Amino acid sequence: MAENFKKDIYAFYCLTVRNLKLFFKDKMQVFFSLLAPLIVLFLYVAFLGETQMDSLRASIPEGLISDDLIEGVVNGWMLSGLLAVTCITVAVSVSSVTVSDNEKGISADFDSSPVRGSVVRFSYMAASYVSTLIITFIILAIGLIYLAISGWYLNAGQVFAIIGNVFLSALSSTLFATVAVSFFRSSGALGGFIGIISAAIGFLVGAYIPLSVLGKGMEYAACFLPGTYSAAIFRDMFISGALDEMALTLPEEAVDAIAQNYAVNVNFFGVDMQSWFSVLMLFASIIFFALLMIVLSPVMAKIRRRQGGHIKKRAKN
Repeated sequence: MAENFKKDIYAFYCLTVRNLKLFFKDKMQVFFSLLAPLIVLFLYVAFLGETQMDSLRASIPEGLISDDLIEGVVNGWMLSGLLAVTCITVAVSVSSVTVSDNEKGISADFDSSPVRGSVVRFSYMAASYVSTLIITFIILAIGLIYLAISGWYLNAGQVFAIIGNVFLSALSSTLFATVAVSFFRSSGALGGFIGIISAAIGFLVGAYIPLSVLGKGMEYAACFLPGTYSAAIFRDMFISGALDEMALTLPEEAVDAIAQNYAVNVNFFGVDMQSWFSVLMLFASIIFFALLMIVLSPVMAKIRRRQGGHIKKRAKN
């Protein structure tokens, strides 16, 4: 029993390292995984940030709040959405290794080998998780440097909470990507899916425009997306320091209105929920996608073996 466990651990380690090497060996894919969030950050700094600041200024009596505080709220909102979106898009992009192996029949070979199927599947997920963490932490580091230059309103506890939420958000996104990607049989189809996700997810979780601006329908639809709760937790950490500073000057109702406008608390079908609810929903998404992955695994293994047989027949012909 112990010997089999050691073999499984060793196989899991070797396969995870192999999958990581396959992703990071493709320099262009890694480059574009980093480039997408960096482009959003550049567009925000160059154009979109000032628009959001003007909108917030217009809602506050002139002279009561400094531009630094206004910029602190808007910057925190932007970075929160950027990190939530990065976790999702990178996790889906990294999962291309799984689809590539399915396409080439390699996954079917793994399924017919002495290595347990669960070990193979978890190695893909582990590699995807680690890759997502690495790229997301790079974006986080760039974001924190930007905040240090433009206006810092975080304490040590909030920084550690942000780091902890990166681990949770990346895990939720990795499990979602693992389930979603299992339905794709070709890299071309996955590429189209990645394009749709990259274009839509930022709006759906309120990363580019506050959900309150998009209307109740969009706010309610966002309640079904784990990324919404991930972004809300990030916002609470990034924005609360600047809001506390505003509370020294503005009435409590005005500060609450700003927090509501920037979706610091999720509007869950008309009810503003506190951060604990977002954390709970993020954990619930992790459990849901993990269970879904376990349920779907045997079915997907059969499909891979069938596809692998077809690929080998075509190769012989």
